[in-house]
Amino acid sequence: MKVCVRCKIEKDDLEFHPRGNKFQSYCKPCSCEVSRAENKSTKIEAFEHYGGCRCVCCSIIEPTFLALDHEDNDGAKHRKEVGGSGTRLYRWLKARGWPDLRLRVLCHNCNIGRQINGICPHQVLLPDRVTGNSLGSEPRNLGPNPSQATSLV
Repeated sequence: MKVCVRCKIEKDDLEFHPRGNKFQSYCKPCSCEVSRAENKSTKIEAFEHYGGCRCVCCSIIEPTFLALDHEDNDGAKHRKEVGGSGTRLYRWLKARGWPDLRLRVLCHNCNIGRQINGICPHQVLLPDRVTGNSLGSEPRNLGPNPSQATSLV
């Protein structure tokens, strides 16, 4: 039996993650809560460093809906180098002092729309509340190839 230093509850040793031939000081539920909070903090810190906690296309500000986008479309290559995405990427960036890798904050909808269409559908189909762009006006091109924007209009 062991007492978790966070929740102060005595628990069976199996309720703690092993560390070498001992156990961690936090029980598994407390350890998960701490990790979740640290991961969220690192994610928001990454967004703030790479342009703010807001989608650059549609201005959504909910961190749950946001992700980092590789402007040069080299995300797959970078994920192989880092060994993953999401939390692993945010930690990797932080450990290296937030390198300038041409990253920006997009919501998942804008990110996948850009991946599928070459340009986010918000820029072509819907009025842009931030800049006033609407159908028929020049879209802000977040795609790799400006000619792709005109093929969707």
